[in-house]
Amino acid sequence: EWLEANSGPLTKREPQALSHTIRRCCEIKAGVVSADETESGKRALLNLGHTVGHAIEAVVGFGGLRHGEAVAMGTIAETQLAVIR
Repeated sequence: EWLEANSGPLTKREPQALSHTIRRCCEIKAGVVSADETESGKRALLNLGHTVGHAIEAVVGFGGLRHGEAVAMGTIAETQLAVIR
């Protein structure tokens, strides 16, 4: 609900909206990690994009891309593979 109501300020990269979003994402991630410290359940969801993203980082070389950029590319690739299957 909050994201839908604040899509405009987020798209405009307004600091208050970005700060709120980042803080909330960190809270959600911390909750997932603390509930599954051994990565045997829901925490695996946090890995989406990382397998392919790490491969992209290895090919491009250190410093060629930011980690988040490579993971974003990996997320796109993994999502497309899931659709094909």
